[in-house]
Amino acid sequence: MNEDNKLIQDQFSKLPPELQKAIQTVPWKSSIKEIALLNDLNFEQVSLVERETMFVIYGFENPADYIGNLVREVHVEEEVATTIAGAVNEKIFNLISLKAEEFSNPQVAASSTPMPEVAPANLPMVEPGEIAHTVQHVEGQSTINNKQSMPPEPKKEAIPLAKIPDYRYKGGKDPYRASFPLLSP
Repeated sequence: MNEDNKLIQDQFSKLPPELQKAIQTVPWKSSIKEIALLNDLNFEQVSLVERETMFVIYGFENPADYIGNLVREVHVEEEVATTIAGAVNEKIFNLISLKAEEFSNPQVAASSTPMPEVAPANLPMVEPGEIAHTVQHVEGQSTINNKQSMPPEPKKEAIPLAKIPDYRYKGGKDPYRASFPLLSP
């Protein structure tokens, strides 16, 4: 491990654990490449933008100096540097800070998701001012156990059943089918 990589690892380990997780979670290097290529930068300039962005993310450089560092190190116009800085701020810095907040407050992130109130579909709809039940409860003897109040069952008379006709042919032969002799050649 060379001197620069050791210095970068030391600085990364000094960052808060939530920020370390956020930096590792966000694919910021691929986002840098996309942003740099959209601004017509060559391969060397892409790596310089990546390095300057890493310096800000890891805390080596002040974010206020980011545009000036891009102009000086990447050799681009201030207009292009401002465009790059705006895109980096939107796609990388804000995303890393949001992830760091989520990792530091996991219960806030889970409860911040709005859940719509869903009414049960199986309940009757009662408008304001309406009464759901207007039938009064009747107390007294149960009519189920009181057999005297029930009318007598009617007597069932035997109904004669109709005879089913016999559909078989006389002699077992169908008169509509004729027997033909087999023709032989």
